Amino acid sequence: MKSNRFGENGPVPYRTERIYNVGGEWFFSVRKGHEQGPFVSDEEAKAAMVAFISEQLLIENLPNNKPEPK
Repeated sequence: MKSNRFGENGPVPYRTERIYNVGGEWFFSVRKGHEQGPFVSDEEAKAAMVAFISEQLLIENLPNNKPEPK
């Protein structure tokens, strides 16, 4: 069952699965279109995806990545 994300209202939009299996190997995709993998299991792919997201959040929140005040 799909549900709305935080802050969403109305019908749930179509979403693709981020973690998927191709030929027995596991991958995850990110919005910028980069495929990550292969991983030996879905659990390994999930852990790598969490690490990837955590790293991206850290990068986005670095002081030099903040827009300069106008």
